[in-house]
Amino acid sequence: LLQFLYFIASPPPIIQDMRLITKLAVGAGVGYGAGMYDFCKPHWDCYQLGTVLQNSNSILDTYWYQKSKEKAPKLKSLKCSGETDVLVVGAGMAGLHTALALAEKGKQVVILESKQVGWGASGLSMGMAATGTMLDEDQLAAITNTDTASKVQTLTERAEARIRQLIDKHNIQCDSQVLKSIELSSKPTPTDEDDLITGPALHKLIGSERYKWGTSHDTLSINPLAFVWGLTRVCLSSGVQIFEDSPVTSIKPAVMKKVWKVKTANGSEIYAKDVILCTGSHLSPKLHGKLARSTVPIHTWIAQTEPIPKDKMPVEATSQPGSFIDDTTSIRYWRIMEDGVMLFGGLADPYLYSEQGAERRLRQQLEWLYPTLKDIKFDKLWGGTLSFTRNAFPLIGKDSNGIYYATAFGGHGIVPSCMAGEMLASAIADNNSDDLSLVDDSFKPSYAGYPFSKFGATLITSFYNFLDDRESNGQWVPQVSRPW
Repeated sequence: LLQFLYFIASPPPIIQDMRLITKLAVGAGVGYGAGMYDFCKPHWDCYQLGTVLQNSNSILDTYWYQKSKEKAPKLKSLKCSGETDVLVVGAGMAGLHTALALAEKGKQVVILESKQVGWGASGLSMGMAATGTMLDEDQLAAITNTDTASKVQTLTERAEARIRQLIDKHNIQCDSQVLKSIELSSKPTPTDEDDLITGPALHKLIGSERYKWGTSHDTLSINPLAFVWGLTRVCLSSGVQIFEDSPVTSIKPAVMKKVWKVKTANGSEIYAKDVILCTGSHLSPKLHGKLARSTVPIHTWIAQTEPIPKDKMPVEATSQPGSFIDDTTSIRYWRIMEDGVMLFGGLADPYLYSEQGAERRLRQQLEWLYPTLKDIKFDKLWGGTLSFTRNAFPLIGKDSNGIYYATAFGGHGIVPSCMAGEMLASAIADNNSDDLSLVDDSFKPSYAGYPFSKFGATLITSFYNFLDDRESNGQWVPQVSRPW
């Protein structure tokens, strides 16, 4: 019971130490006493109350920030009231893509960002702009139908092409290049696919024998933070007004004007014909209860190693830059950069690890994968918060009141966020909702268990993490379908 209350409660900071003590005591007693070591270990020894990712308005000091900090835009907060055609809440990739597409179609657009442009998950990812969504085409077809799945895949391919076009046309300096992306699995090798890499060929390619099979794809890679800042400059040059440090506190209909009245924390008001929420995991239930209660926040971490000497580089075939990702529930992913640095990430979890806990567990996973990197140091460590739906497909659509939204892209948002922007711009500016309806009709916001969503997600992910760990170590596990 105490374990359960701890998960769902959010007491004030004054009793956080008591929560930590209770967590440690109950976690150790109940966990070890009941023989639930595998279930509880990820939680009691790695969470530290009071440690909050992105707990200020500042951009985190990441690998991407160090590579592009001189490109950071200087924007002001909103300190007056006014009117606009479209107001976008959130200046991540989804908000910026949507605003730019609308501006190109002649709409007057204002973006309100509660922190800084690029502060959230958009500027923290591994930077791989893969087509598709978190669900592959077969999984999507199983949920909807083959035609819808095929159309969504085509839409993401168009979005990826638009990203390339934007980079070239506006000379966005974001280190864009096409890299080999290897998707890996420890699950039984499929017999109905012809392009699999297996056995010694796979082990040589990735420098490890931990996986049974994989596939290789050419994938656009970028510095995500530099891309967001470059997209910001393109928006500004296209007439979009962007205000930082301007958190939205309410969205209400202005009956007399037949528009929306959007109010910020400092009392400024914007009247807009249309409002679009592109807020990711940071949407407050007070702003849009149904949308906020349809998602679960998931925290992930990335460690940056020191430059790895060539004689210690475990990946022979990709001592050139490349990226890797596996299909475990918490997802391991890593990328080798041109300067010899490895970015190694994972630990997807509904609850927040402390920095010490995250570093320890990432190091354990790195050593499990590449024992030769045991003594390699971590120079930086950062984390971000993603937003997931129950079925892992993003929410893109329009609610019954007329508010548009594009959110919950999970860990696969660079290309789908551009797709969402194109859909929303066509619906608003061209009155063409065909593409938007395709997604909106199939994936309406659905209740994700709020306020118990984190607790429920922890139970589910812990179970599948247990299966993944056994499978990764060559032990037999039942083949259980994921609920998403």
